[in-house]
Amino acid sequence: MLKRLGFWILLFSTICTTAQNPGIRGVVVDGADSEPLISASVYIPEIGIGTVTDEEGRFELSAPPGTYDLVVRFIGYSDHNVKVTLTTGWTELSIEMWESSIGLGSVVVTASKFEQRMEEVTVSIEILKPELLENKNSRYIDQAINQSPGIAVIDDQVAIRGGSGWSLGAGTRVMSLVDGIPLISGDAGQ
Repeated sequence: MLKRLGFWILLFSTICTTAQNPGIRGVVVDGADSEPLISASVYIPEIGIGTVTDEEGRFELSAPPGTYDLVVRFIGYSDHNVKVTLTTGWTELSIEMWESSIGLGSVVVTASKFEQRMEEVTVSIEILKPELLENKNSRYIDQAINQSPGIAVIDDQVAIRGGSGWSLGAGTRVMSLVDGIPLISGDAGQ
């Protein structure tokens, strides 16, 4: 009998403690159209707890009493920080997030030893877009290249900006690639 009474007292005290433990409940939505943001991360960095929003943009976090900075993040949106003071019970929040964009610089994949942006490369580079070649209605590649600004075919050699495309003993100075495959191979005498 005494064991049963002890069990019920322990269970009741656990339920009461859990009911009094403060927490944060809320919903995260897009500020422009009030659509819920699914899988937005919501966390409290000071105590290292966090969660993600569900299909309706809702979240729930339990935390001990105190004042915390609640951080909400979602890809493509500006971070949202809220100072929250927890005492007892649940604090209800409605968080609106706004889209944000960050412009990226150009990305260059190079075979050089050193990483360089395209703007810093000292050699001439011309890229012909597929649309340019399709709209020229040319039957031969040299006709399409001759109609492109800054590039010419002189004596069967590609030249960029009027420079010579051929060097005696070295072959071509211009690397021509079609879909990433060299058009002229160095061992073919060109």
